[in-house]
Amino acid sequence: MRSWINKYAFTLTVLVIPFVGTSQVTYSNVNIDSKELSEDSLLNLLRSNRQHEITLSTINDKKALDGRHQTFQIHVGGYPVHNHRIYLHTLAAGKYKVRFPKTDFDAIGASVTPLNKPKANHASGLMNTLWYHQIEWVKMEDKWVLAEVAKGTYQNDMAELIIDAAGNIINNNSLTVYNGDSTGVGRAFNPDPITLSNSEYGDVLVDNNDQATPQFDLYYSLQSFPIQRQSSAWVLASDFSIAIDSLMPLTGVPNSINGRFDFDRSENGFEYVNTHFHISQLRTYLSSLGYDSLSNYQIRFDAHASEFDQSFFQPLSFERGWLGFGDGGVDDAEDADVIIHEYGHAISYSAAPATNLGPEREALDEAFCDYLAYSYSKDISENQSNRVFNWDGHNEFWSGRITDDIRTYPSDLENDIYLDASLFTSAMAEIHHALGREVTDKLFITSLYSYFIDMRMTDAAELIVQSDSLLYQNEHQSIIENIFCLRGLLQGCEDTLVSDKPLIQPYLGNTQEFAQNNSILYLYPNSNVLTAWNIYDISGNLVGGELLETGELPFYIIDIQSLTAGIYILSVETDSEDFSFKIIKY
Repeated sequence: MRSWINKYAFTLTVLVIPFVGTSQVTYSNVNIDSKELSEDSLLNLLRSNRQHEITLSTINDKKALDGRHQTFQIHVGGYPVHNHRIYLHTLAAGKYKVRFPKTDFDAIGASVTPLNKPKANHASGLMNTLWYHQIEWVKMEDKWVLAEVAKGTYQNDMAELIIDAAGNIINNNSLTVYNGDSTGVGRAFNPDPITLSNSEYGDVLVDNNDQATPQFDLYYSLQSFPIQRQSSAWVLASDFSIAIDSLMPLTGVPNSINGRFDFDRSENGFEYVNTHFHISQLRTYLSSLGYDSLSNYQIRFDAHASEFDQSFFQPLSFERGWLGFGDGGVDDAEDADVIIHEYGHAISYSAAPATNLGPEREALDEAFCDYLAYSYSKDISENQSNRVFNWDGHNEFWSGRITDDIRTYPSDLENDIYLDASLFTSAMAEIHHALGREVTDKLFITSLYSYFIDMRMTDAAELIVQSDSLLYQNEHQSIIENIFCLRGLLQGCEDTLVSDKPLIQPYLGNTQEFAQNNSILYLYPNSNVLTAWNIYDISGNLVGGELLETGELPFYIIDIQSLTAGIYILSVETDSEDFSFKIIKY
């Protein structure tokens, strides 16, 4: 390597290569045709007038099928220049490919003084194990300084630390190579404390402003879930969900250096872990049933998206959307039923996009999501399976929902999509009891693909029967039809002979789009004579209203898009009585 070649021909290309450290190295490629290549010829490629001592040391020399491959560390003034190397590839006799840095090495040489060399070995006190330790040149803010470069175990990871003369860590880079996806662990409620304890809210367990009192220690469980690597940390993300923080209150999204997410309910990270875990569990189950195509995207979720007791699924495109969970009352994302319910809206929307319009159609969407939460939690524990939202509801904050409703269709409809949902949910829960989880889940999910605008509950029941025909060759038809017929949900079995019984009270439509996308509202009279509407804020202050012209209009448009985010009461006056609707705007 000491012989010097006076003449060589080469071609040059330039590329920038990021490296572990505090800046980047710009490299050039040179193809050289020559009989021999010396160390001096390699050094002469560097940007330097050679006034300062520049030397090379061999750190790699291997032969392969395509030739010989050598790597040389560059030293200035006797110290290595961090991550500055010359790569020499001998391809054939007289043919070389050299990659070398374009750094100004004279600037490094001019920095040599006896005063800027670190005097102590700080690395040994910082790292658990140490397998590499050198004083090296490191570029910091356009200035070359001598610093400790150490490699070993640091905070349960294999890392390279760069440490300044005062012992401060100025760069920490993980040396562990990850495949992008891995498995994390953290605490969750599975499904919730009330179900697990088989108790009532207030007996022992109360929200108490998210305090992690000792009573809850019995109901945490350590769970595993997929995580992904972002930069130098693990985050709550998979192919099907990713944690975000986009709405008030802004709490920050948790991450982890080692893949552990150990939070209790007093910490904001707990709800993020709980949400990510339960979505991951449901996705695994859906895949086992063959429904990989439903909601086949990385749904974003904000576990603290509102200070109100309100969670939501919001469409973002024709088939995609995102999830937000409220912190009012019991934090919604502490209850697996709420998480699964909201993700159920994403599944329904994926199966039948933009069809959730009409009072019974909207009630059916709530029914599917309530049923999905019931089926999911019942598979974990049979306790209180006649309830949905066992921890979030059935308490001082709100009444929750049930799966043992004995009402019949259509005369027992209450003109409320949430209350009427339980009629269909309860029928499906009874079918679940007879046929089991997997069969009933597949029947319900398969039927979603055929949902349409303004469909009735009787349509949904017929679609369940149709799904049984398609999936199981009518194996369960008699059981399904008997249960539906007893509840008036099949044509000819209605508890009155009118299957399209009109709504009695005024109906307020498009509330979800108003809440999330600032759309207009539709007010349907339903045989009532409407005279006026007024809207009040949560403090009772009148903020808008309108006198209505009486007539046989099919609906009225209420445009209150100028309202700020909050909870409002819409009061509707008729010629006989007044009706009130609570509406929310995000």
